[in-house]
Amino acid sequence: DMAKKPKTAVSVKSGSNLVSELDALCGTLGLEQEPTYRPVPSGINVLDYYNGRFFADHENPGQYLLYTGIPRGKMIMVIGHTGAGKTTLSVQAGMNIVCEYDSGTLYHFDLENAYSEDRVADITGLDISVVRNKYRRFTQTPLEVIYTFVKKIRETKLKMMEDPNSPIWVDDTITGEKIPAPTVVIIDTVAALQSNDVMNETEMGSLMFESGSQAKANNAFAQRLSGMIGKANITVIAV
Repeated sequence: DMAKKPKTAVSVKSGSNLVSELDALCGTLGLEQEPTYRPVPSGINVLDYYNGRFFADHENPGQYLLYTGIPRGKMIMVIGHTGAGKTTLSVQAGMNIVCEYDSGTLYHFDLENAYSEDRVADITGLDISVVRNKYRRFTQTPLEVIYTFVKKIRETKLKMMEDPNSPIWVDDTITGEKIPAPTVVIIDTVAALQSNDVMNETEMGSLMFESGSQAKANNAFAQRLSGMIGKANITVIAV
């Protein structure tokens, strides 16, 4: 009975030539090992619970740890009907995340021009001085600029992370492990995202062509962002 036979693990010693050569190959190809999945508390219990994960507690065999929160360093999407409170939820969650850390910042691309610092203070209950320190808002920003901006955030944070004593390193509020301070970017809304080409277009006759081109651009934009934000602990919330 194959099901009852003990499984034998075949391993290669970490110091072997094969492992060393493959590690060197990863570096040559620019492959970076992504950090282990860890959630970050958003301060909204139902959101944190449904996005949490169970992990085996290796110090206590048979026991499990529940880490609640939204994925750290990932791209997530908030979907709902008009007026359902998507932006409110996103801003509240984002501010709760960054306010736990001195170096945490929220960047809000308010493409529908619907928010303000006063509004953020109202919905979060935070003092306006805290909002002004932690919250940055931009409007009418083309897709290419948003991508370049997030890329620059990543490059800046990775550079700072080279110094183990840099103030960018903070203690995770759940595990206590050292992590780079969180950065949250809200894109609000995806439906309002436009590339430079579309924003500069004045002819109405090519709208159908523009819609198809914009959808492809948005897809490429999302794929590229998702692949580069993890190590720098940048969470992108797309509304």
